[in-house]
Amino acid sequence: MRVTMKKLKVLLSLILVLVAGLAATDYASATPSADFREVNGDILDDWGISRTRAVGEDGFYQISETGFRPVIAFESLGEEANLAYSLGEQFAEKYPDRQQRAEEIFRFVRDR
Repeated sequence: MRVTMKKLKVLLSLILVLVAGLAATDYASATPSADFREVNGDILDDWGISRTRAVGEDGFYQISETGFRPVIAFESLGEEANLAYSLGEQFAEKYPDRQQRAEEIFRFVRDR
């Protein structure tokens, strides 16, 4: 599989935004969804969040022209939210350059 530089930059940017979003939130835990249903080709959980689409108000990343709110991360992190926040702060301090920080976050996630 060949990954273009543009796709890699987009992936790294999304990872960076995810970590920054997690660092800006104070979510400590969440209860995972147990009920899924199909609506117009999308799989929705019991909170009405699409598990098959990232964009839109009900997408799992809630990507829109005006924002990014990775709601699926709040459910996934649970009691690890404080650790994710701490790691985000460490990356931001150690790598002030956004490009380098994104690359280091990618390596960190890839290698673990």
